[in-house]
Amino acid sequence: MPKKTKKKIRGHKTSQPIFLRLVIGFLLVIGFGFIFMIFFNPLVWRLDLRAELNRSRMASTIYDRDGGEIATLYSKTRLWAPIGQVPPSLVNAFIATEDYRFYQHKGIDVRGIGRALFRDILEGHKLQGGSTITQQLVKNLFLSQEKNIFRKIWEMAYAIRIEQQYTKPQILEFYLNSIYLGHGAWGVQAASEVYFGKPVQRLKISESALIAGLAKGPEYYSPYRNPKAALQRRNLVLKLMGQHGYLASDAIQQYSREPVHTLKEPGTTYVGAYFSDYVINELKRQTHYSESYLRGAGLKIYTTMNRTIQTQAERAINILPAEGPDHWEVIQPQGAIVVIDPTTGQILALVGGRHFSTAEPNRAFQIFRQPGSAIKPFVYTTALESGYTPEQQMIDHPLTITVNGELWRPQNYDNKYRGAITLRTALEQSVNTIAVQLVQRLGPSNVFQVAQRMGLTSLVSSGDLNDQG
Repeated sequence: MPKKTKKKIRGHKTSQPIFLRLVIGFLLVIGFGFIFMIFFNPLVWRLDLRAELNRSRMASTIYDRDGGEIATLYSKTRLWAPIGQVPPSLVNAFIATEDYRFYQHKGIDVRGIGRALFRDILEGHKLQGGSTITQQLVKNLFLSQEKNIFRKIWEMAYAIRIEQQYTKPQILEFYLNSIYLGHGAWGVQAASEVYFGKPVQRLKISESALIAGLAKGPEYYSPYRNPKAALQRRNLVLKLMGQHGYLASDAIQQYSREPVHTLKEPGTTYVGAYFSDYVINELKRQTHYSESYLRGAGLKIYTTMNRTIQTQAERAINILPAEGPDHWEVIQPQGAIVVIDPTTGQILALVGGRHFSTAEPNRAFQIFRQPGSAIKPFVYTTALESGYTPEQQMIDHPLTITVNGELWRPQNYDNKYRGAITLRTALEQSVNTIAVQLVQRLGPSNVFQVAQRMGLTSLVSSGDLNDQG
């Protein structure tokens, strides 16, 4: 009996090393597979990342009526800032905050990954990221934001290949022009205009620190949405700059005491942002090309925008008294302006809100509103086609009309009635009662048809609520 028991125990012991070896062997195979995919991935090595990155800079350009450049349409409309124009304080702020070993590693930072994993294990949840600036560039330009191990492997492989083909300053230039920094600002040049209303070359050290701090969470650390968090984040960036030798201790204290001085409201990245947005949408509609093609095909797009009028139109919207943000954090009231040359039909200026953002609609053409008195020229055109003349007279007097079973008493804007006046005068003074009488005589459907023929495509022709009466 003892011998039999001994044999059973011996058999159990010998099975443990075999299982352990299988597990270790499996892990080694997986590990070597990861290493191969990261460092020797044939799909990445065959790819000319230099050409791919340069293609990301290939973009169409929109020009105004005088041939002046409005915007360059990268994958996301942005203003490109050559690395030589970016102040050293801004570069240092990003490096100190996002990747302080940027000049030591070759695309991936093994020490940084290990340090991040160690901190995450200690805290019991994800606390630190291990992505280098080069990896972030890869994610911004080539990969999705999805988080999984396979995307991470591709990210590392691309990053190593980019480091082999580009210098550190070149990588920084691509990175600083591709990162999203909130309120529709892609890249540091746009961020400088949005938050401080000036070109990136003129940023102060404390302003550079604020912009660099936005990279971690542009919406949360926005000084407009969360000023306290923005201030704390800026001061943390200043502290990190000191830790990594970019700022002296007395400078950290000095800049940390400065209040955050941004524009009262987010600025516009460039004059004509809403106009450019309309142009892209109109080209998509007319050509049926995708937006990515229109942006990246290297097209020269000439428009009728008058830069002086566009600037004044944007200013007119921006100086409207603000009542504060609504529950969607959009400043109210909003507005829109479209300026058209009546002799040619050319659009000279177009503004769709206070501050351009891809997160908000372009109110100049994407939101339908009641046209108000703007519909009257179609009424008078129908009258002229029906035999009325500009000098023909009608009586401006109080009206009572039954509409859908209810009484309606249209009034003039000044609450005055002029008696007998010509149609020319009625149109010039936007007299409501004359326009209403004309629609009654001509018939709503006839006015509807004329408006459609003249290009008004948003009218509703049928249904319970329609524009034909």
